Amino acid sequence: MINIIQYTVTTPLSNGQLENIYSPGVAITTFTQPDLVNNKIKYIHDGSNTITDEFIFKLSDNNNNELTNQTFNIEINKVAVTDITLDSHDEQLDIGETTTIDYTLTPSDPYDDSVTWSSDNNTVASVNATSGLITAMM
Repeated sequence: MINIIQYTVTTPLSNGQLENIYSPGVAITTFTQPDLVNNKIKYIHDGSNTITDEFIFKLSDNNNNELTNQTFNIEINKVAVTDITLDSHDEQLDIGETTTIDYTLTPSDPYDDSVTWSSDNNTVASVNATSGLITAMM
């Protein structure tokens, strides 16, 4: 009989889940060494603003041998914004009127999707740095 090593997750991941490539969307807590060797197991990040994850597991085999409390650390690759497209916005405002400019980030799901707004001439228009609300000043 071939001795197969089995991995059993004993403390779950915080920011994602493990999946078998043949059952996408289904979280798993056990897999074998052949599953790993054949690239059948993958980590799916939950999209949260995190760059690491980990799980604790035990190893066991058909001969009742066990190795417990092993930790597997995962480093999540950050996806940076590569482009910001501003929606065309040709509008004239009277003093005190406000508007915002819509935008699209590429990729659509970057690690950090925050945008900081500013005006190069606050006597003409002021801009809220966080919300992007533009106020006509003159």
